[in-house]
Amino acid sequence: MQFVAGMDEVGRGALAGPLVAAAVVLPRQMQLPSKLRLRDSKTLSPAERQDLDRWIRAHAAVVEVESIGVKAINLLGIGWANRSIYGRLMARLGPGRYLVDGNLRLHGLGPSGSCVICRCGGDAQEPAIAAASIVAKVYRDHLMGTLHQTYPCYGWVRNVGYATEEHRRAVQTSGPCIVHRTLYLRRLLGEEQA
Repeated sequence: MQFVAGMDEVGRGALAGPLVAAAVVLPRQMQLPSKLRLRDSKTLSPAERQDLDRWIRAHAAVVEVESIGVKAINLLGIGWANRSIYGRLMARLGPGRYLVDGNLRLHGLGPSGSCVICRCGGDAQEPAIAAASIVAKVYRDHLMGTLHQTYPCYGWVRNVGYATEEHRRAVQTSGPCIVHRTLYLRRLLGEEQA
C-alpha cells in the first residue's frame, strides 16, 4: 500500500442538497502554519475552514471530491448513497489504506489490496480524516450557497440544507423544491404534504 487516505462525508443528515465526500492524502512531512489546526470541520469557523481548505488543496498529495445528488438519494436511499460515495472515491484512488470517519460497514468496497479502517470520531483523531472533513464541508457549503440564489426562501446560505427551525418553517410555508429529500420531508411534514 503506497498511500493513506482520510475520507469523510458531509450532508448525510441534511433535509436538502447532495451528499458530498472527500478523500485526502496528506504529505508525509506536513508543515501546517501555526495559525491553522486540522480538526473536525464542525469545530471550525467558516473562515478557518476556508483557510484550511486552501492549504490542503495546495499541499496535499491527493484531494478528491465526490457528490451524490438528491435524485439518486431519493430513489436509492441515504444508506446506499453513503456507502456508494466511499466506493466511488476508492475506485478513483486505487489500492491503498483508507481511514474513514464513522461506524460504517464498507467491507468489499475498496480495490483489491486495500485496507479500510472505520473509526468513530476519526475526524478528531486522524489529520487526514479531518482534512477530508474540511474539504467536503467547504465544497458542500459553497454548493448550498449557490443553490440559495435559486431558492432563497429556505435560508441555505445559513443552514446549508439542514433541518433548522428556519428551514423547517420555510418548507411548511413555501413547500419543498426539487433539491429536498423526500424521505426526510415525509418525516417533517407527514406523508400527504410531502
